[in-house]
Amino acid sequence: MGGLSMKPIVLNFTIFCCLTALAACGGESTESDDNDGSEVTQANASTMMNQLPLEDCTEFGCANGCVQIDYGVDENADGDLDISEIDGTEYICHGLSGQDGANGTNGVDGEDGVDGSDCTVSEVDCLATLTCEDGTSVSWNLMGCMAEVPEGMVEVPASSFLYGNPTGSLYLPTFYIDKYPVTAGDYKACVDGGMCQYNGSTTSPYRTYDNGKDTHPINFLNWYDATAYCIFNGKRLPTEQEWEKAARGTDGRTYPWGEDAPDGTRSNYWESGDDYDDGTTPVGYFNGVNTLADGTSTADSPSPYGAYDMAGNVWEWTNSWSSSLEYRMLRGGSFGYDSNRLPTYYRDGRHPDNRNYGFAGFRCAQ
Repeated sequence: MGGLSMKPIVLNFTIFCCLTALAACGGESTESDDNDGSEVTQANASTMMNQLPLEDCTEFGCANGCVQIDYGVDENADGDLDISEIDGTEYICHGLSGQDGANGTNGVDGEDGVDGSDCTVSEVDCLATLTCEDGTSVSWNLMGCMAEVPEGMVEVPASSFLYGNPTGSLYLPTFYIDKYPVTAGDYKACVDGGMCQYNGSTTSPYRTYDNGKDTHPINFLNWYDATAYCIFNGKRLPTEQEWEKAARGTDGRTYPWGEDAPDGTRSNYWESGDDYDDGTTPVGYFNGVNTLADGTSTADSPSPYGAYDMAGNVWEWTNSWSSSLEYRMLRGGSFGYDSNRLPTYYRDGRHPDNRNYGFAGFRCAQ
């Protein structure tokens, strides 16, 4: 490259999450095992960055060299970001060049200025900081990096995925989504605390609120009720695109568990034959541990990111509008509909005021 010299960087040129010794951004995530409360460790593709030294950085406004930093997810786990895996790039200037001293008059010439000093990169709680000895300092957030996954949620890392039917490629940054739909018990606690309201049915046998079904997903709520609950808990409703990625992963699968056809061991839908066929199922019921009345075990059926109940049980409100801007979109199918509604890409919608729809619930995102 060009003729400017650059001070050496006190780091390896390829750095995982800035410093390989920092585990907060590492390639493993820890989730609670539903069976016995113990912890299990699960490997993920690492969020990482390539750090490349550049000498001629004048086009980026850097007089003394710079560092090109590529962000992305190492999907193929080869220890480097390929072009297709790069989600963003930044150029961080190196230390500033010193200026030559002025010629003295009838005296000693001024001393030459000192070139910009060495720089190091550090990372704390996913905030990376480049600091130089001359006082130059720049900070930025590491994409896809979080000190820990919020309690009760799963992480959906930044990447492109196959969306819709027919599919098209869509990129989403990292987000978090509830592992389970919000339960009737959790919602009632919000009502009892004076922060939520329940104005749904009090007579329907399908209702879960205050009906001995605290572990079932809440239903008979409209979009505004669901939105208020999420906001009260510092969250929000997911968009349609987020919901589909959380359910589908990146491989375009038809169901959260893959391509196997739905049955009563995997999902609760109309005439599925599961023990709760005529109503809601406790959240997380299809986890491979519970046993049906005929002695058959349920099949462990989470999404690729570990979210449960994303096919059947209850439809889930999202934050997205229909193209007519008349309805808020619902995803996931329900105990009251057949298996044709269970594919990860299937869309339905209802007016956001509709509270008399006992087939719908929700989960929150962040």
